[in-house]
Amino acid sequence: MLDNDEPKRLAGERPAHFHILQMRKRQEARMIRSIQDECGYTQQTMKGIGRAYTSFLQRKHEIAVDEECVTHMAEAGQRALPTAWRDLLEQPISLEEVHIAMRKGGKNKAPGSDAIGLEFYKANWATIQDDIGAMMNQMFMERKVSAQQKHGVIVCLPKSSEPTTPADFRPITLLNTDYKIMARIITDRLRPMREELLHPRQYCGIPGMTIFETMATVREAIAQAEVTRVPLCVLSLDIQEAFDRISHQYLFIILRSYGFSDYFVERIKCMYEEATSSVQINGHVSGPIPIHSSVRQGCPMSMLLFALCVDPLLRILDQKLPGIRIGKRARKTVVVAYTDDITIFVTTPTDVPVINDAIQCYEKATTARLNTRKSKALAVGGWSTSTDRLNTPYHAEIKILGVTFASTIEQSMNKSWANVTGKVKTQARDIYERDISLSQRIRYVQASENMAYGPGVPGTHDVYPTTDQCYCVVHMEGSNVPGTNIDSTEAEETRRLGLN
Repeated sequence: MLDNDEPKRLAGERPAHFHILQMRKRQEARMIRSIQDECGYTQQTMKGIGRAYTSFLQRKHEIAVDEECVTHMAEAGQRALPTAWRDLLEQPISLEEVHIAMRKGGKNKAPGSDAIGLEFYKANWATIQDDIGAMMNQMFMERKVSAQQKHGVIVCLPKSSEPTTPADFRPITLLNTDYKIMARIITDRLRPMREELLHPRQYCGIPGMTIFETMATVREAIAQAEVTRVPLCVLSLDIQEAFDRISHQYLFIILRSYGFSDYFVERIKCMYEEATSSVQINGHVSGPIPIHSSVRQGCPMSMLLFALCVDPLLRILDQKLPGIRIGKRARKTVVVAYTDDITIFVTTPTDVPVINDAIQCYEKATTARLNTRKSKALAVGGWSTSTDRLNTPYHAEIKILGVTFASTIEQSMNKSWANVTGKVKTQARDIYERDISLSQRIRYVQASENMAYGPGVPGTHDVYPTTDQCYCVVHMEGSNVPGTNIDSTEAEETRRLGLN
């Protein structure tokens, strides 16, 4: 039986052997056949694998924080939230807010432990809307969130092709739909405030800012250093298990430092305190594990809460480092971030101990850990590779947000576009085994637009597949050979796209 939510299946496309093979590959990739426990022993039984992962999670969530470092980070992030905003956050939840939050949920998402999917709420909205509205206000205004409502089920997705330890898996938490609706309502209320609260170089979730602005800033810094021969070290940090290593104690203190009222912080606390999760491995579910840290991946609030938690680190770096100035009148740029992807522009060797102190303080305050093995440094301009850089190795090229950067813009552009064209060719080959119409082929080409960007191209978000790429996909299997029947809808779409 083919999954209804087949990710590579276009609307109206009939299932083919291609989709069945893709489904089997996913199922095979999800199976955990062996894992190495904390003592270094390989566990191959279901019981042994489950015990190894459960012990790993329990240890991860029992790390204490340094109170002094928490205070230091809170002072760096201190803000004064306007009274009007505080009043907005504390208002009772309206039915309109519930309905908007419900409509934003994606289709065919896996439900939480109560097995009630979003589709149930949408299909029965007219009948249950008053009850759902009352339940949301009970959760928010009265802080009545039951243990079952905030219980999650963790599924383990491999980070690499050959995972060997529990740390090599990314834990995604499946949460109950009512919990996620509440989390989405709170996130929507916070959305207008993000630009004022977050560091100006935190590009995730800020209106008008995207991943492309992050990459463009890195590209411009490299170009500036290349042209002027200013010494520059581009330091790309990898924070190990970034979302899972946010202490709840730290989270609540940071929220108060931003000026959020005790009333509002208590509403966040009731959704996170005494939360539990079970681990699902190969279809088996463990008992509940207490979660004392983590902004759970799978929660609609997680992205924003993490950005607020890492914000003090960005501000400390911005205050203490000289950074690089891009253009004659531009303000200095010290750091850019897209959620947990943090890139620091180091311009003098004296920056290194300052960065080290700031990161250590953040680690002690949150329980986070810098992964020096995966963090990378790129020497640009006149930067000497003999300079110490937090035990992070220098590389001829580094990847930031999936895009390859080198010490010159030309090298960066060539490396990135080689990767893009390779992906386009691979996707084009997939179409050969699929039974899709001409209009579906055109939509397939349009869907591949998000791959066509690179750090060496100005206005990267305006780059689209070339005519040759469209020709390559659309003309497969004689779909547009003279004499082939094309219905009026397909012909109109072809004319609109300029493909005939």
